[in-house]
Amino acid sequence: MAEGLTFLGLQAMLDPPRLEAIQSVASCRAAGIRVKMITGDHIGTAVAIAGQIGLVGANETLTALDGRALSEIRITNSPPWRKKPQCLPALRQNRSCAW
Repeated sequence: MAEGLTFLGLQAMLDPPRLEAIQSVASCRAAGIRVKMITGDHIGTAVAIAGQIGLVGANETLTALDGRALSEIRITNSPPWRKKPQCLPALRQNRSCAW
């Protein structure tokens, strides 16, 4: 260790989810809407946040994708009435499909 240095302290931050976010996720899930979260956080942080906001129920499995896995997902960008049948298999396999 370098000499002449003095440890002054340690600082940590906590940014808890807003109550509105938790309530919104609960309202969507109650309405049958499957909520997805996209974040630039580390995958471990994202999983923790997903648990805090109730993104998955007690008996559900959370699927988290890192950048590499996300890049392998095929995304379509055309009107839904043309692509909906093609998106269903991807959605059934926990893949995303957007239009």
